[in-house]
Amino acid sequence: MALYTLVVFSSPLLFLMGCFSWSEPVQGPPRGALLEQAPEDDAQSVVSVPISLSLAELGEAIDKQLPPVLVQETGKPIKNNLLLDLTVRRRGALTMQPAGRKLRILVPLAFDARAVNARRAERGKAGKGTQATGAMMMKIDLALSITPKWQMRSEATVRYDWIDKPRVKVGPFNVNITKPVDAQLQKQLPEIAQQIEARVAEQDRLPEKIKQAWADLNTPRPLPVPDTWLVIHPSTLFVSDIAVSAKTIDLRAGLLGTVRTQTGEPPASSPPPLPDRQPAPVVQNGFNLNVDLALDWATLTAEATKAVQDRSWPLEIAGTTAGTMSLTGAELYPTGEQVAVGLDYVATSPIWETDGRVWLTGTPVLDVDDQSIAIQSFDYVVDDWELSVTGLNAEVVREQLTAQLDGELVFPFQALISEKLTEANAQ
Repeated sequence: MALYTLVVFSSPLLFLMGCFSWSEPVQGPPRGALLEQAPEDDAQSVVSVPISLSLAELGEAIDKQLPPVLVQETGKPIKNNLLLDLTVRRRGALTMQPAGRKLRILVPLAFDARAVNARRAERGKAGKGTQATGAMMMKIDLALSITPKWQMRSEATVRYDWIDKPRVKVGPFNVNITKPVDAQLQKQLPEIAQQIEARVAEQDRLPEKIKQAWADLNTPRPLPVPDTWLVIHPSTLFVSDIAVSAKTIDLRAGLLGTVRTQTGEPPASSPPPLPDRQPAPVVQNGFNLNVDLALDWATLTAEATKAVQDRSWPLEIAGTTAGTMSLTGAELYPTGEQVAVGLDYVATSPIWETDGRVWLTGTPVLDVDDQSIAIQSFDYVVDDWELSVTGLNAEVVREQLTAQLDGELVFPFQALISEKLTEANAQ
């Protein structure tokens, strides 16, 4: 269903939405803007813009934060009377990849160890001992969300998997040395998670991106039609869920608001303060463009003249035909809460003839389904108006004249809507 708002202004234009000026008339009721009638709300649309946050800077910050050596320990006693020297260090560059709505950071680690006999070490005869190497992959999963104040919130979960588990063979013993490594590395994981979350907060560019998107959405945009602008009036600001790609964090910032065209001077571009984040609205898909439709008073006067011109009827007074009355023209303009309707008439009988203009006022009524405006509920401006012929009852004549207007002053605007739709599609 189409939505329109009936607003008529003091102008040569009868507007569905608009504003112009009008000069003082020579005769008839006082001219002035028709007061705005209670409008229906403009149809609203969801308008969104993409926001992309590069992961390059975040990756660099995390890369700098993670130390080259995560664990280093010397002479750690383990079973079978062995002492273990161990080092866990980074091996190669970290990589980032999407994991659903999470960002996964992969950090390859290398393990080096040397096991010696504790008793020989005490005597200073440990020698080179037994060497062992291994490899593991640290996995940092970042769950990302957005706060009501448009800040990026992250929750890091850190774990690792052994790729190559090291063992050392000392004499008859084949010793698994992953347990002491696990014990030391597990102590580091909470601190690593906190450091990662701190780097995400430091590198958060989302608030400035949202502010820029808000400013963009509130900026009137010129259309190909001269002196015509696309204007958005937002009511709710929201963002979509976060999507993570290999190189970016992507989301869409959107607003629920009215979208309309405006003619004349460029509208002021002054975005209101950035509101807090709101849940995405549940609205019907589609884009609703509210467009000004103007029916100028000159055209309305011409159409009214066509509707009444050459209309004539017998003047019936007390059951007797007293003559004939004909309408020859019309004039329409706004006045207060109504429309002034001036009708030019000619009244004749076998013995007299008179002509003149009678002024009425009518109420403009918007028919949304029929896409038309009708002037209804007529009243006479001059209560004592009557034909200048003795014997004619003015009240009866008025009733007959009003009956002739009933249903005649109807002004469709389907063609205007079609024209505006064509323009909107082209734009």
